[in-house]
Amino acid sequence: MQNAELPNKKNWFHLPIGKPDEHMDETHRFIRISRKPGGYLASLLIADVESDIPNLKIYVQLNTSLEKLDGLSVELSTMTEKEKQQFADKLNKEKPKAIEDMITFAKEITTSTMAFCMNGGM
Repeated sequence: MQNAELPNKKNWFHLPIGKPDEHMDETHRFIRISRKPGGYLASLLIADVESDIPNLKIYVQLNTSLEKLDGLSVELSTMTEKEKQQFADKLNKEKPKAIEDMITFAKEITTSTMAFCMNGGM
């Protein structure tokens, strides 16, 4: 992430935000500094993305909200390796235009896997 108003202020976030890591205090401080009146994070931009989903970076826009990106990371954190591959394949096929589409894809994949397991599959 980078602060659009202070381009030299950048910080790596490990998502989901609720997942403990050694940089959490620094991450929360960066978010507080970047928070605007009214509680939104309009001045934060996605500077780069690292993920085990190989093509995710292509589809995450610079202006994606941290909250929505965190929501996607919550969905991805529950996926198996097979589900992550299905997700990557769906990204390549559907070419989503918004983070909301990617969240929907992730939910569809995990929901269909849960339904399959509940019906005696796997």
